Amino acid sequence: MSELRQDPTTNDWVIIAKERAKRPLEFKKDNITRPYFPAHSESCPFCPGNEHRTPEAKAVYGEPGKWKTRVVPNKFAALTPEGNAEREEWKLFRKSPGYGNHEVIIET
Repeated sequence: MSELRQDPTTNDWVIIAKERAKRPLEFKKDNITRPYFPAHSESCPFCPGNEHRTPEAKAVYGEPGKWKTRVVPNKFAALTPEGNAEREEWKLFRKSPGYGNHEVIIET
């Protein structure tokens, strides 16, 4: 399970999520050039027509069959909806279970 930790020097909260290492690296690029993205790709889980390749949408905006925006759960979530948000003092920092939702917003 992931956890939230508060940096004692900045008071910023960060997510520590070992589970995120399981996500695919197919989009990792060594250069900074912007790649060309076609209007539709059969291999793209976010393209219209490939909705079956993502978890069920929590929200869909637009006309049926011609959505403009979809919100789906992240398959490689940094947070989990099960748990609680109890904070605990631990050595040099505060920590809390990685409780919450991690969603992907897809726009066409």
